[in-house]
Amino acid sequence: AVVANGQKRKSSDFYPILSKGKWGFVEKSGKLIVEPQFEGAWPATEGLACVRIKGKHGYVDASGKLVIPAVYETVNEFSEGLAAAGTTIGKYGFIDKSGKFVIAEQFNFVSEFSEGLAAVEINDKWGFVNKSGVLVVKPRYGQAYSFSDGLAIVITGVKKKKTRDHHSLPTFPVVGWGGVWRLWLV
Repeated sequence: AVVANGQKRKSSDFYPILSKGKWGFVEKSGKLIVEPQFEGAWPATEGLACVRIKGKHGYVDASGKLVIPAVYETVNEFSEGLAAAGTTIGKYGFIDKSGKFVIAEQFNFVSEFSEGLAAVEINDKWGFVNKSGVLVVKPRYGQAYSFSDGLAIVITGVKKKKTRDHHSLPTFPVVGWGGVWRLWLV
């Protein structure tokens, strides 16, 4: 697994390639499995890959079949059977592999599910939601990251600025004494 920002990165099921301005997919050996035809493509997880078609996002399987229609403004990879998605930028929920929202679009930003929980932002504060959409840790942190080995990094005292996609980001890396806490649920 690749580790980025302290989090484990899942390996991909199949990989995007760019050829003549269009995106397709190859398997791990490099064999072409989906002809380049998409405006954008991202690595597959849990058997599905996000693609961009006519400015919208949906998901394809390894054969290139569009299994979730391209109707979303923004999406993320599948994790634990769910993927973050939004029909408008700045409002996110979670869809299942049929494309149905199982957690309504209500969050300003979200992370992927890990260990049954996803970090969610509501009104510039982060907490955690379970797969039923229940807030198990109420939003109170300046930033929160996915759980790994029973722990999640949460940050307090973050100075934020608004960006064009309406997501709040720290103005600088916030790591230091008194600013970073580990959170665990018992």
